[in-house]
Amino acid sequence: PVHPQKPAHRVLTADVAKLSHKNGYERTQGYARRVEYLFDGDRVRPDFAAARAAFLQPNAWRAYRPAAQISEERKLFFVHIPKCGGTSVDESPLFEGPGRRAGHARLADFQALLGPRIAQFRAFAFVRNPWDRLGSAFHYLAAGGTTAQDRALGERLLAPFDGDFERFLDAFCERPARFLKGLHFRPAVSFFNPAACPVPHFVQKLEEAGDLTALARFLGVERLELAHLRKGPRPPSGTTAYTPETFARVGEIYARDIAAFGYGDTGLKDLSY
Repeated sequence: PVHPQKPAHRVLTADVAKLSHKNGYERTQGYARRVEYLFDGDRVRPDFAAARAAFLQPNAWRAYRPAAQISEERKLFFVHIPKCGGTSVDESPLFEGPGRRAGHARLADFQALLGPRIAQFRAFAFVRNPWDRLGSAFHYLAAGGTTAQDRALGERLLAPFDGDFERFLDAFCERPARFLKGLHFRPAVSFFNPAACPVPHFVQKLEEAGDLTALARFLGVERLELAHLRKGPRPPSGTTAYTPETFARVGEIYARDIAAFGYGDTGLKDLSY
């Protein structure tokens, strides 16, 4: 039967057949669901071709994720990794059209939204060293965040620490899996992995955001000025909540981020939290 929840054109390929892939159809839920999207009984859905053609039109993604950080005019999309200064990009004039841009769509989400048209686009993302990103996420959620989901996550994970980042670090280092399920604590590479990006891309380190000349050139704009929004609390200058032990452990937990974005030379003296 046709799957009742999703339209056929959300499937990126129609190259499936029940008979030749019978074993896979029976074994995997994801494959079974894809077959349901495409087939009506034993025949390809009659509306698939028309729906697919509509999906491939510019701005078709707005029907599914209208706040996605996509510019059809500039052929750009922005992957907003939590706690890396992305709100300033969301609220910049880089994106045309109605409505504000928001959310933390992953690279995989943009691939699904744009389909094969993604080859026409370029991508960019802001990143941050994982130690400061962790500190920013903690203080943001401990203060209640900005959405009901943020508040619920903060209450569920951070209430026992009463705003004390050092106490949180001890718990995080001991049981990281408990916290890494939270959106703001997930590794940056789970949102954007440069090695897996199929289009030209630019990664801007937040620590180097004082000079956005190279990013502006990549984006094709003469000048790029971003306001610093959502500034969080920070410890006094020259101090850090990290000890050598917690610094090393957090580095192990976020090792993939450190390797992917070039933070291997970061030391305790470089941290803001």
